Amino acid sequence: MYNTHFGGVAKRTKAAVCKTAIPGFKSPRHLLVKFTLKTEYALKSLIHIASSNEPTSSTQIYEAEGIPMAFLEQILVRLRRKGLIKSLRGKRGGYVLAKPAKDISLLDVINAIEGPYGVVKCLVPGEEMECIFFLTDCVLRDVWNTVQLKIISILGEITLEEIIQRYNFSKFVKTPKGNLMR
Repeated sequence: MYNTHFGGVAKRTKAAVCKTAIPGFKSPRHLLVKFTLKTEYALKSLIHIASSNEPTSSTQIYEAEGIPMAFLEQILVRLRRKGLIKSLRGKRGGYVLAKPAKDISLLDVINAIEGPYGVVKCLVPGEEMECIFFLTDCVLRDVWNTVQLKIISILGEITLEEIIQRYNFSKFVKTPKGNLMR
Protein backbone atom coordinates (compact mmCIF):
# COMPACT_ATOMS: atom_id res chain seq x y z
CA MET A 1 0.00 0.00 0.00
CA TYR A 2 1.41 3.40 -0.96
CA ASN A 3 0.25 6.02 1.51
CA THR A 4 3.06 8.53 1.55
CA HIS A 5 2.62 12.14 0.49
CA PHE A 6 5.36 14.73 0.30
CA GLY A 7 4.98 18.45 -0.27
CA GLY A 8 1.95 20.51 -1.08
CA VAL A 9 -1.20 20.53 0.93
CA ALA A 10 -2.25 17.07 1.94
CA LYS A 11 -5.76 16.00 1.10
CA ARG A 12 -7.41 14.46 4.13
CA THR A 13 -8.47 10.95 3.39
CA LYS A 14 -10.21 8.42 5.56
CA ALA A 15 -6.98 6.43 5.82
CA ALA A 16 -4.45 9.23 6.35
CA VAL A 17 -4.45 10.76 9.81
CA CYS A 18 -0.89 10.86 11.11
CA LYS A 19 1.12 13.74 9.62
CA THR A 20 4.69 14.41 10.63
CA ALA A 21 6.41 17.64 9.61
CA ILE A 22 10.12 17.14 9.00
CA PRO A 23 12.08 19.39 11.44
CA GLY A 24 14.04 22.17 9.76
CA PHE A 25 11.91 22.24 6.63
CA LYS A 26 11.17 25.95 6.19
CA SER A 27 8.65 25.97 3.37
CA PRO A 28 5.16 27.25 4.21
CA ARG A 29 3.96 23.95 2.81
CA HIS A 30 5.45 21.46 5.25
CA LEU A 31 6.90 18.20 4.07
CA LEU A 32 4.54 15.49 5.31
CA VAL A 33 4.88 11.78 5.93
CA LYS A 34 1.51 10.09 6.28
CA PHE A 35 0.52 6.74 7.70
CA THR A 36 -2.92 5.18 7.80
CA LEU A 37 -5.39 5.09 10.65
CA LYS A 38 -4.59 1.36 10.91
CA THR A 39 -1.04 2.21 12.00
CA GLU A 40 -2.35 4.58 14.66
CA TYR A 41 -4.76 1.91 15.90
CA ALA A 42 -2.01 -0.73 15.81
CA LEU A 43 0.17 1.43 18.04
CA LYS A 44 -2.71 2.03 20.46
CA SER A 45 -3.39 -1.72 20.54
CA LEU A 46 0.27 -2.55 21.16
CA ILE A 47 0.48 0.05 23.96
CA HIS A 48 -2.61 -1.48 25.56
CA ILE A 49 -1.31 -5.05 25.23
CA ALA A 50 2.15 -4.14 26.53
CA SER A 51 0.71 -2.21 29.48
CA SER A 52 -1.33 -5.17 30.70
CA ASN A 53 0.04 -7.73 33.14
CA GLU A 54 -2.02 -10.50 31.58
CA PRO A 55 -3.24 -11.51 28.12
CA THR A 56 -5.55 -8.86 26.65
CA SER A 57 -8.67 -9.73 24.67
CA SER A 58 -9.76 -7.83 21.58
CA THR A 59 -12.88 -6.80 23.53
CA GLN A 60 -10.71 -5.19 26.23
CA ILE A 61 -8.76 -3.28 23.58
CA TYR A 62 -12.00 -2.24 21.86
CA GLU A 63 -13.51 -0.97 25.11
CA ALA A 64 -10.38 0.91 26.20
CA GLU A 65 -9.32 2.36 22.84
CA GLY A 66 -12.60 2.66 20.92
CA ILE A 67 -11.20 0.94 17.84
CA PRO A 68 -14.00 -0.53 15.69
CA MET A 69 -14.01 -4.29 16.31
CA ALA A 70 -13.83 -5.38 12.65
CA PHE A 71 -10.92 -2.99 12.08
CA LEU A 72 -9.24 -4.14 15.29
CA GLU A 73 -9.43 -7.82 14.33
CA GLN A 74 -7.71 -7.08 10.98
CA ILE A 75 -4.96 -5.18 12.79
CA LEU A 76 -4.40 -7.92 15.37
CA VAL A 77 -4.17 -10.55 12.61
CA ARG A 78 -1.48 -8.52 10.81
CA LEU A 79 0.47 -7.92 14.03
CA ARG A 80 0.30 -11.64 14.85
CA ARG A 81 1.36 -12.74 11.35
CA LYS A 82 4.38 -10.41 11.51
CA GLY A 83 5.43 -11.83 14.88
CA LEU A 84 4.79 -8.73 16.99
CA ILE A 85 2.07 -10.31 19.15
CA LYS A 86 1.00 -13.84 20.08
CA SER A 87 -2.52 -15.04 20.74
CA LEU A 88 -3.11 -17.34 23.69
CA ARG A 89 -6.15 -19.61 23.75
CA GLY A 90 -8.33 -20.58 26.64
CA LYS A 91 -10.42 -18.95 29.32
CA ARG A 92 -7.63 -16.55 30.29
CA GLY A 93 -6.41 -16.17 26.72
CA GLY A 94 -5.84 -13.05 24.70
CA TYR A 95 -2.96 -11.20 23.12
CA VAL A 96 0.54 -10.65 24.49
CA LEU A 97 3.67 -9.18 22.93
CA ALA A 98 5.71 -11.81 21.08
CA LYS A 99 8.94 -10.09 22.15
CA PRO A 100 9.92 -7.34 24.58
CA ALA A 101 8.68 -3.82 23.79
CA LYS A 102 12.29 -2.66 23.51
CA ASP A 103 12.72 -5.04 20.55
CA ILE A 104 9.71 -3.77 18.57
CA SER A 105 10.42 -0.67 16.50
CA LEU A 106 8.02 1.82 14.98
CA LEU A 107 9.30 0.61 11.60
CA ASP A 108 8.29 -2.96 12.52
CA VAL A 109 4.74 -1.78 13.22
CA ILE A 110 4.54 0.30 10.03
CA ASN A 111 5.84 -2.59 7.92
CA ALA A 112 3.37 -5.00 9.57
CA ILE A 113 0.39 -2.73 8.90
CA GLU A 114 1.29 -0.70 5.80
CA GLY A 115 3.72 -3.02 4.07
CA PRO A 116 7.11 -1.89 2.75
CA TYR A 117 7.76 1.80 3.27
CA GLY A 118 8.72 4.13 0.43
CA VAL A 119 8.79 7.91 0.27
CA VAL A 120 8.04 7.70 -3.45
CA LYS A 121 6.53 4.86 -5.43
CA CYS A 122 9.72 3.90 -7.25
CA LEU A 123 11.39 3.14 -3.89
CA VAL A 124 8.68 0.76 -2.66
CA PRO A 125 9.87 -2.83 -3.17
CA GLY A 126 7.88 -4.44 -5.96
CA GLU A 127 6.61 -1.15 -7.39
CA GLU A 128 9.83 0.10 -9.00
CA MET A 129 8.63 -0.59 -12.53
CA GLU A 130 5.63 1.70 -12.07
CA CYS A 131 7.96 4.71 -11.98
CA ILE A 132 8.07 6.36 -15.40
CA PHE A 133 11.73 7.28 -14.89
CA PHE A 134 12.86 3.84 -13.68
CA LEU A 135 14.83 2.93 -16.78
CA THR A 136 16.57 6.29 -17.06
CA ASP A 137 19.09 7.97 -14.80
CA CYS A 138 16.82 9.66 -12.32
CA VAL A 139 18.61 12.14 -10.05
CA LEU A 140 15.48 12.52 -7.93
CA ARG A 141 15.40 8.79 -7.22
CA ASP A 142 18.84 9.06 -5.63
CA VAL A 143 17.76 12.11 -3.58
CA TRP A 144 14.56 10.42 -2.40
CA ASN A 145 16.53 7.27 -1.58
CA THR A 146 18.77 9.32 0.74
CA VAL A 147 15.69 10.83 2.41
CA GLN A 148 14.07 7.41 2.72
CA LEU A 149 17.15 5.84 4.33
CA LYS A 150 17.21 8.58 6.98
CA ILE A 151 13.49 8.24 7.71
CA ILE A 152 13.76 4.45 7.92
CA SER A 153 16.72 4.80 10.27
CA ILE A 154 14.73 7.06 12.60
CA LEU A 155 11.64 4.83 12.49
CA GLY A 156 13.84 1.83 13.29
CA GLU A 157 15.35 3.58 16.33
CA ILE A 158 12.03 4.43 17.99
CA THR A 159 10.89 1.46 20.06
CA LEU A 160 7.52 0.49 21.44
CA GLU A 161 9.07 0.78 24.90
CA GLU A 162 9.93 4.45 24.21
CA ILE A 163 6.43 5.12 22.86
CA ILE A 164 4.92 3.57 26.01
CA GLN A 165 7.16 5.73 28.20
CA ARG A 166 6.02 8.84 26.32
CA TYR A 167 2.40 7.72 26.60
CA ASN A 168 2.71 7.13 30.36
CA PHE A 169 4.47 10.47 30.84
CA SER A 170 1.78 12.32 28.86
CA LYS A 171 -0.93 10.93 31.19
CA PHE A 172 0.76 12.70 34.11
CA VAL A 173 1.30 16.12 32.51
CA LYS A 174 -2.12 16.76 31.00
CA THR A 175 -4.07 19.78 32.17
CA PRO A 176 -7.77 19.49 33.08
CA LYS A 177 -8.64 20.49 29.49
CA GLY A 178 -6.59 17.59 28.14
CA ASN A 179 -3.75 19.73 26.74
CA LEU A 180 -0.17 18.88 27.46
CA MET A 181 1.62 21.29 29.79
CA ARG A 182 4.74 22.88 28.29
